[in-house]
Amino acid sequence: MVKFDSLAKRIRAPEKRMGKSAISSSPEKLPETVNDLHILQRLKARKKEMIIVMLWSVAVALVVIKSYWLTYVDNPILFDNHTIWTDHEVWIPRLSVMDFLSILVISAIAGAILLDLNIVIYSVVITVVLSAVFAITYSSFFIWYTLGGADFFIPLAGWWSWSYAVHYALINIFRMIFPYAIATCSIGALFGAFSRGILQPSAETP
Repeated sequence: MVKFDSLAKRIRAPEKRMGKSAISSSPEKLPETVNDLHILQRLKARKKEMIIVMLWSVAVALVVIKSYWLTYVDNPILFDNHTIWTDHEVWIPRLSVMDFLSILVISAIAGAILLDLNIVIYSVVITVVLSAVFAITYSSFFIWYTLGGADFFIPLAGWWSWSYAVHYALINIFRMIFPYAIATCSIGALFGAFSRGILQPSAETP
C-alpha cells in the first residue's frame, strides 16, 4: 500500500504544478480584459454625446449642402457651363441669414443637451469637422457627376482625377463655413449650455 500511495502522489504532483501555472498565468490576461471592458463602459457612458454630435453634424451639413445646391438651382447658367469654381460675387455659394439662424438654433439645442462645458467645446470641434466632411463629400459627388467633372478631369489625371473634384469641393465648402459658420456653431452651443445652466442649475453635472 505504501508503494501505491507514493506512486499516486507522483502522478498528482504534475497535475498540481499545472494547475498552479494555469492560475498564475491567468492574471496576465486580466489587464487586457479589464481595459476592453473599461473602453466599452466609456463608450456606453458617452453614447448620448456621440448621438447628439452626429445629429448636430448632419443637421449643419444639410444646411450647408442646401445653400450650395440652391446656388446652382437659382443660377442655371452654372449648370450650363459646368461651373465647378467661380470668383464671380453673384455666383459664389454662401450661407444666407436664415442658414446662420438655423445653425445657431441647432447648436443652441445641442449645447443645452450636452450642458457640460468641456464636452460642448470638443463637441463643437468634432461637429465642425464632421459637417465639413459630409458637405465636402456631397460637393465632390456633385462636381463629379452632376457638373460632369469626370469627363473633364479623367483625361488630365486618369485614376487620380477624383482628387481634383475633392480639391474644388474642399475650397468651395471651406469658404462657405469659415469663419462665420464655425463661429455661429460655437456661439450657439455655448449659449445653449449657459442658458440651461442658468435656467436649470440642478441639471449641471457635478
